[in-house]
Amino acid sequence: MNNTIAHEVYHWYRHRLYAAIKHILRNEKFIACRCPADMSYPEDKEEWTDEQRMEWQANNLAPRILMPIQTFKIKVDELYKQYDYENNPLKIAVLTCIADELASFYGVSRQSALIRMTETGYPEAKSVLQTINEKDWHSYISREDVFYEYSTNEDFRKLLDTGKFRYVDGYVVINDEKYITTDDKGKATLSEYAWDNLNECTLSFSWQRIRRSKAKEVLPQIIFHRDNDEQDVSKYDSKQNAAVVELSKEMQKKRKNFEQNEEIHKRSTVDKNCWSYIYEIISIKGVSKPHFCNLTGLGEENYRKAESSLKTDPKVRTIVAIGVGLSLDIETVENMLKLAGRSFKDTPEDRALKFCITGLSGQSIEDCNDFLESLGYETLGTKERY
Repeated sequence: MNNTIAHEVYHWYRHRLYAAIKHILRNEKFIACRCPADMSYPEDKEEWTDEQRMEWQANNLAPRILMPIQTFKIKVDELYKQYDYENNPLKIAVLTCIADELASFYGVSRQSALIRMTETGYPEAKSVLQTINEKDWHSYISREDVFYEYSTNEDFRKLLDTGKFRYVDGYVVINDEKYITTDDKGKATLSEYAWDNLNECTLSFSWQRIRRSKAKEVLPQIIFHRDNDEQDVSKYDSKQNAAVVELSKEMQKKRKNFEQNEEIHKRSTVDKNCWSYIYEIISIKGVSKPHFCNLTGLGEENYRKAESSLKTDPKVRTIVAIGVGLSLDIETVENMLKLAGRSFKDTPEDRALKFCITGLSGQSIEDCNDFLESLGYETLGTKERY
């Protein structure tokens, strides 16, 4: 109601002269605030009518009148702090609550508040808008849902293992700098272009209903109590995502990290032990000892073992920590494991470790440890975590 009032008042304020001219010059009856319910805008290269331009202007200005940018951003920041958005794992739920509070505060709809958020520097609000608009397919997916599908869907697991996609900001997105950037803290986040073009760069999922008592793996934890034995989880379909997967193949060839990994793939593992192979990788990556320790969470003694080509074999978790820290692909990590006489076993815990290399590719050692902790598994690295 408030949006409609602001819309019509704007017509009266800016467009009543047009109505008066139409009446005086052409003796036409024209009421500035009587809007057609089915107004459509022209396609690219089509001419706009005067009425279409006025309607477009009123539609765009009404929410800006109701939610002025300066005070609106102050209110949003206040709510982000109140809900501890940055540290809260339930991003979609928190954003929905924030949007509802904004809607109540400004007397607008939730959708209008979310759109205004995206216009004023909060692109993550698009993920909630998407859930409102979508029915059968969705792109936003929880980390737990991603891992469940990775554990139970061989097609999806094979796709993530290629390194063409990464899980960032609640989306399984093409692993390319066009879509993924880093924030001031070095954390991977979606680029502005990605937020504006989610359909182009993210995988979409359908919903499948599963009986918890018959699930193949431990289902993602549900936050609210449910009386029945059924739960909806996300399901990947290769046909639905064919176009995005094809685009990912084209873009993978252009990535710097891809080029480094390709250089590593060319290096033979013949007559090498695991630590000498690791040091060769460190050299290709151009990583110093302090940087190696910060990235992997491992102590300096591990760097020295690689530097001196120690013949003792590292453990699986040490290799995974190095793979995570140096952003190595699954092929390289599995080569390291083979040289150490080890491999990933077909167990839930080892799948979680492998998922850190594939699904969480490019994430920090801290993010991967948060994921492992959420499943009750031992974390990676030996350094004390703060």
